[in-house]
Amino acid sequence: MDKVDKPSVCFFMLYHDRPEITRMSMWHMAKTLKKFREAGHECEGIVIGSDRKQQEYAESLGLEHIRQGNDPLARKFLRTFRESIAREKDYTCWLGSNNLHSDEFWAKCIDHLKEPRKTFGTQNFTIVDSRDRSKKGVVWVANSYQTCSSGQFYNTKFLKLSAHGFHLKFFPNHLTSKFDSLVNRAMRDKDRNCFSYVERHFLDCIDVKSDTDIHGYNTYGKHSRLEKIEPEEIFDHFEELKMLQDGYFKYP
Repeated sequence: MDKVDKPSVCFFMLYHDRPEITRMSMWHMAKTLKKFREAGHECEGIVIGSDRKQQEYAESLGLEHIRQGNDPLARKFLRTFRESIAREKDYTCWLGSNNLHSDEFWAKCIDHLKEPRKTFGTQNFTIVDSRDRSKKGVVWVANSYQTCSSGQFYNTKFLKLSAHGFHLKFFPNHLTSKFDSLVNRAMRDKDRNCFSYVERHFLDCIDVKSDTDIHGYNTYGKHSRLEKIEPEEIFDHFEELKMLQDGYFKYP
């Protein structure tokens, strides 16, 4: 496939609070854009939030920042998807503001983009505690047809069609969570076979928890049946986690 034939991608990220972890994920987004561009994909990254200092940081990384408050949250998600679709890239990809992905995961995604897909991602994500690297990582597998929202690619035209252009009432105003599930359900209603998945690995997606998360590390760590990963197998793999620990992403 020639460079001109490779699909384009718009990466997007919503953020609120967790300033240092958010900066870590922005830095990761910029690195991801570089990786995809080097692989021949036209792409751009947009970040949505309302912190002026975070805006300055995002723009210093070459990311576009869109100012949008967090209340109501449904309006923020609605604008995010509309802005992403408006970029008219072939694919739209969600990156979480407290997530990291391994180089191997992105290589699998680049390989997946060689064939037309409606949506794809990984069903694995591994939870770590940003405050204590002695704790083991906890592997969570998404239920049913769902994928981990961070690192999920959407065919932009199919996404827009499934969500009816993200009309004003697509996300109810009272909604405060599970926005990804609502989008996935709309796509599945349009085509029950629309989902595909990369081969799972515990480093596909790292969910970096802090003391401000609604569902913190202990929510997952207390489950004895979930697979546990030695922390060095995770922390030694990601330069971003070392940089976070060393204070590289200090705010403000």
